[in-house]
Formats: sequence, C-alpha cells, structure tokens
Amino acid sequence: MKILRVFLASFIAVSVLVTIFFGRYKIAENPKSTTTDYKGIITLWQVDSFEGGAGSRKQFLLDVAREFERQNQGVLVMVVNQTEESMEENYKQGILPDLISFGAGINVQNAHEINVKKEFVGGKVGDKIYALPWCRGG
Repeated sequence: MKILRVFLASFIAVSVLVTIFFGRYKIAENPKSTTTDYKGIITLWQVDSFEGGAGSRKQFLLDVAREFERQNQGVLVMVVNQTEESMEENYKQGILPDLISFGAGINVQNAHEINVKKEFVGGKVGDKIYALPWCRGG
C-alpha cells in the first residue's frame, strides 16, 4: 500500500512539473479554430396528412438534415412536426417555414417556383415547378 502511495505521489509531482515547464507553451499557442462560422438555420415543417408507412417521416427528414449539415458546415436544419391546423394557425400569424414537406390535400401558401431539371406532375402548376416528391407509397 505504501508503494502505491509513493508511486501516485511521484506521478502527480511529475505531471505538475511537466505541465508547468512544457504545458504553458502549448497553452499559449494559438489553437486552430475547431468551430465553423454560423451561416443560418433552415426551418422545415413536416405536415402529416396521412397515416401509414414504416417509420417516422420526421425521423427520416432529421436523418437527411444531419447529412446536409455535415456537407454544409455552419448551416443547421430544424425539422418541426405540424398538423394541418397548426400550419394554418402559423400562416395566420405570419410564421412561415423555409421548406415544407406535405402530403396530398394540404393547402400550401406563399409557394415559390424552384429551378430543377426533373419534372413531376404532382408539383407542377402550368409550366412552373413548385414541389418535388421525396417518397411514395407502394
């Protein structure tokens, strides 16, 4: 037991001396920045209009959002579940998302045209594309 105390006391003393004589130079060095510059938060509403499917649509969107955040440092994606009623209430209060994921029967307001090369019948109004599908039933 006495040998263990002597060993631990010697180890602590050596650690303190190394820190004092060598560690102070390392602490004084300018560390490389490990944080990224904050660029913004993208708000994504997930409006469920139907039941079914395997797994949560919100969880799928969260997984995709995390991958997007890894590829775009400094950008965060906030996925928020909404009901049709809560979405309409937010519209009345002037609260709008950056992106919206919705199913059939949802009345989306303030939609903007998106420039993509793919075309799908469901998201096209006239010659303009306003939405793209990301899942389908089978």
